Amino acid sequence: MKYVKEVTEYCFKNFWFVMLFAIGPIVFVGLLLHPFQFVEFLFNYPLMASSVEGFANFFYAIVPFDWLTILMSVVAIVLCAVLLCMLLGRVERHFRTGKKSYEFNKSDFNNNFLSVLFAIFFLFLAIFVVEIIATCLIVFFDFIFAKHGLIVLSSICVCVVGILSFALIALLVLLFGVAATDKMIMGSPFVSAMGTAFNALKKNTFKIFVATLLPFILAIGLSLLGIWLNVVWLSNILSLFVMIPYICVLVMIVFFEYYDLVRYDTRPYYSLK
Repeated sequence: MKYVKEVTEYCFKNFWFVMLFAIGPIVFVGLLLHPFQFVEFLFNYPLMASSVEGFANFFYAIVPFDWLTILMSVVAIVLCAVLLCMLLGRVERHFRTGKKSYEFNKSDFNNNFLSVLFAIFFLFLAIFVVEIIATCLIVFFDFIFAKHGLIVLSSICVCVVGILSFALIALLVLLFGVAATDKMIMGSPFVSAMGTAFNALKKNTFKIFVATLLPFILAIGLSLLGIWLNVVWLSNILSLFVMIPYICVLVMIVFFEYYDLVRYDTRPYYSLK
């Protein structure tokens, strides 16, 4: 629980500091896109299992994939890169100096934008591949079980696929997050930064994995509640509200620990505003 404690303490103690630039991507993605449509599919699958057929129908039920969504996703990638690169830059400076700054700093954007944009773009592609593989497995289990009247067994298998998919997506988010951090701070090439991210995760794999899963579990719970109450847009925002600041702080903590860098924000003498 070490990482969970460190991240939650930092986020609560510096709430407005981390939310200043995180709020933009949270509202945009939560309102205009469908980041947790996979959760909606898992929720509704037992009712639709006997009527839905074919890869395409399952895929469109799992992944929002139309021209408007693709366009909005491109805008979301750029917006996230613009704002999150500044958030990561501020958190890094706070870790290094113990001082928080709410002023806009062009260097946060100029130095970090391409690194974060690159990582977010490939993260989106990796998640897309995971969703395609998950869809193939779901279609397989649906054909084997649901189409022969074994809907309960099919639903269990589909839920297992969903859980494994979310676990893999959580690891991908942290992996690309640490790689982006290494690339923007150390100036490493992308392949080298990915290697650093793999090595950083190997140091405390289980603890980091648990810390990474926590916001995803909370987000899934909020999404299910939003579906049940028919306020999906609100649950999307609240889920991202939990995930984005948490992940940004976590990747910085993992990065600092890997390079054995001193964090001055945790020293009372340096905790200056």
